Amino acid sequence: MGTLYVRGGSGSWYQITEEKAGVLKVEKTDGSPANLKATNGIITKVDVGDYGGGFANYSPSPSEEGVVILAIDTNSTSPGARIYVYANGKWYYTELTEVA
Repeated sequence: MGTLYVRGGSGSWYQITEEKAGVLKVEKTDGSPANLKATNGIITKVDVGDYGGGFANYSPSPSEEGVVILAIDTNSTSPGARIYVYANGKWYYTELTEVA
């Protein structure tokens, strides 16, 4: 596989290359992270930001089967982490607990 260039909805350009067999690497062409990787049909993404504490202002965007998001709420009063999975046309999530 060569390099595939795609223009996103925000106007940013992305390049997609095969990192190794079955793993696609997605990067913005300006060098900033795209926070997205695909492996054998599972697409992973990382969203980090202040989502109002307890993820009050976070909503994963519409998606397709196989998308997994690690979401981290950096709110100073109520930070947290969740894993979201899109399956059967719906989003599901689980809270992550810190292991001491």
